Amino acid sequence: EHLSQADAMAAMAAEAEAGGVELGGAAEKGPDEDASLIPPDLPEEFYPLVVCKTQFQPPRGVPQGTLLELKVGDLVRVTSGLEGSMYYGFMESRAHYRGWFPKRNVQLLEDPLGEEANSLPVQIGPPALPKVPDFLQRRTAAAA
Repeated sequence: EHLSQADAMAAMAAEAEAGGVELGGAAEKGPDEDASLIPPDLPEEFYPLVVCKTQFQPPRGVPQGTLLELKVGDLVRVTSGLEGSMYYGFMESRAHYRGWFPKRNVQLLEDPLGEEANSLPVQIGPPALPKVPDFLQRRTAAAA
């Protein structure tokens, strides 16, 4: 567990060097606050949903609000891209609780705006009526 936390801190440091996050500041900005491609009024249910499969406890000394503490089963909406080793997001049950967390500790459940969502077959018009089983047709014909 300590090794995974050290890896998370190393990834956070790399993100900070790349300009993604300031580890020491109290007013860190997440990617959802700076990204010009994400509409600011996007409803919460349109962000990808992940579930925590391995607990993540931020190491001591990390400023509050930088890393998101996760327990197994926690549902989190991801507001950053899904390509990095760290995700930025908020708890499904507490949207004000935001932070970074390792990708390897979570599993993607749904991505409402992903490519798979756009390739689903769409049915236009009313659904087809169910076929009446043969034994019911025979019984109805015999009763008439």
